[in-house]
Amino acid sequence: MKQFEILQNCIVRNLPFFSYRMPYSHEIVTGIQTTSKIERFVGFERQKNGFIVAPFDGKSSAETLFFNPDIHFTNENIDRNQLDTLLSLSFDTENSSTSTHETSQSDYLQQASTLIDKLKNKELEKVVLSRAVSNTSCNKNVAASVFEKLTKIYPHAFVSIFYIPGQCVWVGATPETLLKSSDEGIRTMSLAGTKSLLAKIEWTDKEREEQQMVSEYVENVLQKFSFSEIERTGPTEQNAGNVCHLMTTYTCKGKISGNEQLKLIKTLHPTPAVCGIPKEKALQLISATELHDREYYAGFLGPINAKACNLFVNLRCMKLTDEGVAFFVGGGLTAQSVPEAEWNETCMKLETLSKVINSQQ
Repeated sequence: MKQFEILQNCIVRNLPFFSYRMPYSHEIVTGIQTTSKIERFVGFERQKNGFIVAPFDGKSSAETLFFNPDIHFTNENIDRNQLDTLLSLSFDTENSSTSTHETSQSDYLQQASTLIDKLKNKELEKVVLSRAVSNTSCNKNVAASVFEKLTKIYPHAFVSIFYIPGQCVWVGATPETLLKSSDEGIRTMSLAGTKSLLAKIEWTDKEREEQQMVSEYVENVLQKFSFSEIERTGPTEQNAGNVCHLMTTYTCKGKISGNEQLKLIKTLHPTPAVCGIPKEKALQLISATELHDREYYAGFLGPINAKACNLFVNLRCMKLTDEGVAFFVGGGLTAQSVPEAEWNETCMKLETLSKVINSQQ
């Protein structure tokens, strides 16, 4: 049985699972639970091998979850006994999926204008406005196929899929690392500023300013921890589908405890790249402005164990339910932003995933 047929079987049988492919890797890792309940994530101390998914913020209806797989394999190398076990299981799950409010163009432009006025009045430096787009032409039954296509189309991205039975499947291809930890230290990045990959245009002052804001925030956070050395590289250009971003990477040497690692993640997340500066003010404005729950969009996800983690910001993602698919996309606003230009930027980002869905029809 092909790997993506296995994932489709898990969706039909209501088995919680995750699957991912790291950037520039050919190895697809899959973990499947043989129990229907997904644990809540509590911390990194004595953590088992698994997969964490966390929402954008604590006000979301979505919870921070830890997938604890009983079946674990790479590519299609599943053990025959494990496959037999999987095919013998099926859970009855009540559908508790929620609909996502779609943002109209007029609503978005009005929201952007209001926020830009606040930025011009120096109420804050930056805020990220997102919008949701619904499509009812397909549903969660295409999720495994979409994941397969994304692994082939976007080799540079962290491509992932996870399934919460009775609720939804999330699929995405994100270019942004939140935190990579190992015995040697920590790696993170600031990613901000967007332009078309095809158009031969220079970076504007607005985009460079936005990237600098995010970089300064990340640097200030890192300096609060006991790293022996912090190495900065960039900003450089990072391709992400049909768009390009400015990226600065940080390599921090020195080991920190699981508790410190969790504290670092909570301090970094949500980063200014998906939230704003100052963080609390931006969070308040996002909550008061956006009419949709971001849920796992702009949250973080990735594999973890007791010694290391590979966490990514959940961008360029979609939520698939029995009823349809919801895309989430956003962009950073500063005092220099123009509402129509920001709308066009979200349209460019949306193409990353919408063209994959359109190919399913």
